[in-house]
Amino acid sequence: MPRPLISRNGEGEALRLPLRWIAILRDQLSIDLAATGGVHSARDALKLLMVGANVTMLASELLLNGADRIHATLRDLEAWLEEREYEFVTQVQGSMSHRRVAERAAFERAHYLRTVGTFSLASSLAVNETSSTYGIEATPGPPSD
Repeated sequence: MPRPLISRNGEGEALRLPLRWIAILRDQLSIDLAATGGVHSARDALKLLMVGANVTMLASELLLNGADRIHATLRDLEAWLEEREYEFVTQVQGSMSHRRVAERAAFERAHYLRTVGTFSLASSLAVNETSSTYGIEATPGPPSD
């Protein structure tokens, strides 16, 4: 039986793609954008709201640490907004989207370098029918010198 893939923290890989793509798509599409995966704190939610998400979901955090995390996350979010004199979440939504960044090329380059830096060029993918990740699992390459 396949097990659900649960993110463990928002500082790692789980937020990278949603942050990038929501930032890019925010000003190009007239739709609401929902961010899923890797949201474990008010800080994670704020990052996603700032790049343009309309809503963030923290299912993994709730599964790992219980429903009380909703209150703590909301309290932390409200404290952050108050400290910076924001009255509404909508005031921060999209404030760091791709279009609002002064140096768009630098934005793209930074995301590219960060993403490339997370992969080993010697890594390969191996098909494994018993894997809980839908038949594909990463096989680490040799250690780098």
